[in-house]
Amino acid sequence: MATSHDSPIGGERDGRDTEDLGADEITRADTQWAVPREYQVELGPASAEATDHDHRVLAPPGHRRASRARVPTSDLAAGLVLLLVVALGAGAWFVTQSGESSASPASIETVTSSKPKATDAKKQQIAAAKHTRPARVPTPAVAGRTVGVAKAALHRAGLRVRIRTTASPRPAGVVLRQAPAASSGVPPKATVALLVSSGPHPASVPDVVGAEARFAARRLRDAGLRVQVVHVPANDGAGTVVSESPAAGARMSRGGMVRLTVAKPAPKPPVTTLAVPRLVGLGVGSARSLLERMGLRVAIVQAQSDRPRGEVIRQSPGAGARVRKRGDVELVVSRGPILLTVPEVTGFDEDTARTELEQAGFTVSVVDDPTSDPSQDGIVSDESPASGSQAKQGATITITVERYSG
Repeated sequence: MATSHDSPIGGERDGRDTEDLGADEITRADTQWAVPREYQVELGPASAEATDHDHRVLAPPGHRRASRARVPTSDLAAGLVLLLVVALGAGAWFVTQSGESSASPASIETVTSSKPKATDAKKQQIAAAKHTRPARVPTPAVAGRTVGVAKAALHRAGLRVRIRTTASPRPAGVVLRQAPAASSGVPPKATVALLVSSGPHPASVPDVVGAEARFAARRLRDAGLRVQVVHVPANDGAGTVVSESPAAGARMSRGGMVRLTVAKPAPKPPVTTLAVPRLVGLGVGSARSLLERMGLRVAIVQAQSDRPRGEVIRQSPGAGARVRKRGDVELVVSRGPILLTVPEVTGFDEDTARTELEQAGFTVSVVDDPTSDPSQDGIVSDESPASGSQAKQGATITITVERYSG
């Protein structure tokens, strides 16, 4: 059925141009406002724009029908396309902003689809699932905790656990490291690897039986073990290790205790000490005899001294000191004084004579003697001891010096 610029109902114009419709096409007006057959009339050939299939609708006498405009098909198609573009654009923007597909089925539904809305919604859910990123779970921090506590925390977070053990100074069962690290995001049900301490490396007990206790204890400490020493009486091997427990070669944790049984030294006999008598001033023979009668040994050292030859001038230990029996006592015995020859100074002037005597190892004493001869003034006329005689080193030589009285 074709239309002219006249309104299809009531004969009023709508003021808009419309596109021609095909004879077999049905418009929205045809479906929503159907006209009974008895009110339809054929258009005559006088209408230049009509075809053989055109007809005009007339209202019954006395009846006025509300005027409704027919929607052109081209406008309807354009509107649907625009609506589809807007809906798809809005859906894509929403997916991009939220990181998840949360668009409702109505946002991507097309008006022209001939399939049920339930089918469109299912397609939308499938498309949304393809663009949805899986949620990530933060990894709990479990390093330093016991393995039981760590596993419980990871299971509560919905994660799996894989455990590997290694020797470590940390106590056994303590988590040393985790991977992935704490607070890193992982997918749900992901596996977290835990490195768990199995305790320190075991130590081997060294063989120290027969060794001295101090050396045995040092070897055990160097092996990372502790030492407990127990002494037992023994006739032989005093101070040596008699036994050890655990036995040599046993494996035990570092820091473990090894018990050493050590032979106790035999008790020493009481020590007899003697008081050393005073020996200085005695002759060397008398002093020796006294010490030997007391059970002491004598050592003699000679030294030059002004004391008479053979006299004890020093002793060590000193008088009153206590020494063990068979101990040593040292005696220093005088060799006697050193004797020097007195030089000849008679006839020298006083200064020259003094110099000669002092260089020879003597001290000088001067006695004045008056004289009436002025040529003898200051001349040494005598010396005592006499020149050529022997005198002890440091002895005093007296010289007589003439003095002119006028």
